[in-house]
Amino acid sequence: MASITLSKHFFFLTGLSLIFVAYIFQQTNWMKIKGFLYNFINMLGAGLVVYVTFQPMQLDLFVFTTLWTLISLIRMYKNFR
Repeated sequence: MASITLSKHFFFLTGLSLIFVAYIFQQTNWMKIKGFLYNFINMLGAGLVVYVTFQPMQLDLFVFTTLWTLISLIRMYKNFR
């Protein structure tokens, strides 16, 4: 049971770190907010956080990070068009 909890903490911290890194890179003009890499890092980070919210279900965080992931996916799709 402890390993499950530890892995969830790892995924959660990794997801938040990816979101934070993307934000820092965007703020320092290392990445464009409409760029693929920025949105990919955001999507990956938010996706990891969504995964963590499933068990036990944390509805508020689940809704927030799911929307974050979808927005990143939409922006990535628009970059490929």
